[in-house]
Amino acid sequence: MAKIVIVDDEPDLRTLISVMLEINQHEFYEACDAQTGLQLIESVNPDLILLDVMMPGEINGFILCDILKSSSEFEDTPIIFITGADSDEDRVTGRLSGANHYLVKPFEPQELVELSESLLKKKKPAT
Repeated sequence: MAKIVIVDDEPDLRTLISVMLEINQHEFYEACDAQTGLQLIESVNPDLILLDVMMPGEINGFILCDILKSSSEFEDTPIIFITGADSDEDRVTGRLSGANHYLVKPFEPQELVELSESLLKKKKPAT
């Protein structure tokens, strides 16, 4: 069972993602903004992070991803952006920030499930 943190300001989307991925009995943790997400990630030490780009507050998803990937504790933790920010510039920024994948809303649920499970198989769950 893996620990997954979902950082998104849309509560309905966080719930939908949890429902899509719960078939594999993962533990889910949710945050509604990047600052809260950072604190949650530091306390939970997740196996996978699902991250929105555009959120309220001073820290957006790109900045949070940069912070996490520059930390030795989280540099190998897979991150999937799930966002409505779909310009070419946004996609490049997402790759440069260290994210493993970039899904644009609306996305195919099966694609998220397959990406998540693939990344979790590559990373041994935290104990």
